[in-house]
Amino acid sequence: MTITIAVFLMTKEKIQDAVYTRRYIYNFHYHLIWVTKYRHQTFSTKKLVDEMKDILRMVAKDNEIVIEKMEVMPDYVHVLISFPPSKAPTSAIKALKGRSAFIFSRNSTITILGWSFMVSQLLYEYAWQYE
Repeated sequence: MTITIAVFLMTKEKIQDAVYTRRYIYNFHYHLIWVTKYRHQTFSTKKLVDEMKDILRMVAKDNEIVIEKMEVMPDYVHVLISFPPSKAPTSAIKALKGRSAFIFSRNSTITILGWSFMVSQLLYEYAWQYE
């Protein structure tokens, strides 16, 4: 009985900036860094940068991924994302990386050649306390 009361009291207070859904409460972010193959300066113009940003936003919207922050540099892309716990991190990365490369190479005269990537999971308190 005390466990039930303790759980009720813990969940009564809302966690700041957490996402509340019917089945779960979550607040985690993934920091993705994609680097073009051989560090080629693929995104060298504003048009190409805007095109990649639009593609990533479209793919994220289609896959229930929230892009918190995004920066496209000439030879790499930084994206801070959040998504429901029902989605595996690998499937979110596959969706963003695979679809964006496919759409970008189909619509652009420049190809990405290949993505390398790094993922880091950030703890909320640590990541945002210094902003």
